Parts: sequence; structure tokens; C-alpha cells
Amino acid sequence: MTPTGRFPFGKPCGAIVQTRSVIRLNNYLVARPTCSSFNAFLGALVFDRVADMKLPKSIADFFRMKNDHDDQGLWTLFAPDAVIVDGGEGTEMRGSDEIKKWIQKAISGLNLHTEIRDCKEQGDEWIVDTIMTGDFKASPARFEYFVTQRGDKISALRVEFRGSLK
Repeated sequence: MTPTGRFPFGKPCGAIVQTRSVIRLNNYLVARPTCSSFNAFLGALVFDRVADMKLPKSIADFFRMKNDHDDQGLWTLFAPDAVIVDGGEGTEMRGSDEIKKWIQKAISGLNLHTEIRDCKEQGDEWIVDTIMTGDFKASPARFEYFVTQRGDKISALRVEFRGSLK
């Protein structure tokens, strides 16, 4: 809140914000500018929160690179025989070539930003609860990621759409 009592970027959660793309920042919904420096700032905020959550490095790097729009770096986080299941699209990708194509189709160019709400380790799998905004119909929306590692690489990733927050 500004010294005058106004909210500089948006309205408190629960109020309607008339914008196509919003983010949640300190319990306020704010309009998400497309400025790359602001996006980098948001990416740094999410990465700091990820570090606090003690996620394995490859999983933390996945969300950091995704928010930084580092599409070339993303695919290097996966094992050569990794499997991705995109529940929202109803597709399954196996191996580096298919994963690169999935990143180009499902991530690149959509101006995506992912905020991690919570994460937990369950057996050999990490479950990451997120809110994603970007240039897609259901934005903002909740997604859960189910991630398995082998060594320092992601060996399996399943993404499940949990509903729009509109």
C-alpha cells in the first residue's frame, strides 16, 4: 500500500481486477506488465521462494528457467529417456526430441509465469502446487507438477490442470 492508502498495482485479493493477466504478490492481485525487467524481478522472487522450499536443484532450476523463458536450458534438465505427461493437453512425450518440441509448443511464446504455492516430497516423487499466468485461455490457473529425478536430471514430469482461477 502506498502512503496515501492506495494499492499501487492492483486490488486486494477477492476484488475484481480488470486485466487479462494478473499475478499474486504479497496477497494482492496485480496486473502483470510485460516488461522484461519486471518479469526478471518476479522470476527472482519465485526462485528465492523455491530455494526456501528445499526443492532439488533440477526441479528448482526447471521453475526458474521456465519463468526466465530459458527454453534452451529447460530441456537440458531432463534425462535423455525422460517422460513428460501433459494432463492438460492429454499428451505424452518421451526422450529429448519430443521434450524439446513440447517445450516449444506448450511453454515458448505463452509469456508464462509460475508461482509455487507449495511442494512436498512423497516417496521418490516431488509434488509441486502452482499458479500459472500467461497467454492461455484459463489464465490464471492452478497446476500440479509431479516430478521424479534420477541423479541430477528429471526423469519424469506429469503436469495436471486443476482449474482456472477466473
